[in-house]
Amino acid sequence: MRIKFSKFGPKFAIYQGFSSIKMKNSIRKLIDLVKTHRFSQ
Repeated sequence: MRIKFSKFGPKFAIYQGFSSIKMKNSIRKLIDLVKTHRFSQ
């Protein structure tokens, strides 16, 4: 398990980082859309 984790660890960590950044960006976009929608009404 440790050998496999050390092999796939760095790449998986980088992938998780990119996915979390994408999630944060998408959530921010959704919040911005909701805010603009509320203000426009």
